[in-house]
Amino acid sequence: MHPTADRFVAAVPLFRRGLWATLASAPGWLLRRLQQCLQSSMEPLDDEPCLPASIEPRLGPAPAASPAWQRFGQGMLDPLRVQPASADADGPGWQACIDRLHALREHWLAAQAEREARWRRLLWLDLVLQLSDRGVVRALEDGSLPDVAALRTERLLLEVDQGPAVLAEVPELFARRIAFALQALPEASRTDALAQWQRLSELQALAAEERGLEARSQVVLALAWNDQADLDQVEVGYALAEEYRTALAGWLQRAAGVALAGGVRLDAFLLSRCDGASQDGETDAIGYVEAMRPLHVGMAALLRDSLDVLVALADSAERARPLAPPRLGQGSAA
Repeated sequence: MHPTADRFVAAVPLFRRGLWATLASAPGWLLRRLQQCLQSSMEPLDDEPCLPASIEPRLGPAPAASPAWQRFGQGMLDPLRVQPASADADGPGWQACIDRLHALREHWLAAQAEREARWRRLLWLDLVLQLSDRGVVRALEDGSLPDVAALRTERLLLEVDQGPAVLAEVPELFARRIAFALQALPEASRTDALAQWQRLSELQALAAEERGLEARSQVVLALAWNDQADLDQVEVGYALAEEYRTALAGWLQRAAGVALAGGVRLDAFLLSRCDGASQDGETDAIGYVEAMRPLHVGMAALLRDSLDVLVALADSAERARPLAPPRLGQGSAA
């Protein structure tokens, strides 16, 4: 059979969830999937599908950094980890925080690159282990079968590995530095700034779980859009997508308890960014995961914007006082 026919036949089961009625009413992800199968028809499929060597995460566009963000953060600000609570502990003074951050910058950048590599490796391990747990065994690119026990052990070790101490020290120093700056503000400005500081803390409490859901969505989409149109992988993607939908519903209920500026609920704000996703279970599971991508991008942007307001205030306070700024170039951005 011609490869085009092979791929078309392989794509047909994707419609079996009641979506065959009309192509016009099919979700966009499904139409794109069929198009992907047909467009790749000139290249014959491998006899046996294999696992990808890695997962390339779907990420939102890199945000533009304000001048204050660049000056203050020097490429090291992490909105999830600069936590207000960590500023309450005993630690160095204001100028000492600035000097220490300068001294740690190169160490932090190297450690952060390693942390990002670990995160990508964890995504790949999750994909392989989720397939294995559901009885789908695929060879690695070299043709060998994965050592599931070894990979499971590796995943556990990576999950508990917090990396070098500098990864924890730097956000604590930033939190302490911001706290010093906010206390130096005039009383009228300080009250509003401290309220913003508290809102950031509330967002961070939810963001840690949201990051886990976002990682799960990356695995779902990697399975659903696997390059070989391997339907067994797609089926596992469906199962994980249903789990994601359930977990996200619980998270959204908790997010409803957080009010943003103007009294807007966090869940309503994030869902307003997501077109074509029904919360009543009618949306196809994988289509739902795709439709929720703007939610995760929006949560990351909201965290960053919340911290950016505080950074602008802190930067202004430092520039108004006799503090020595970081002795770094101003072209870096987190």
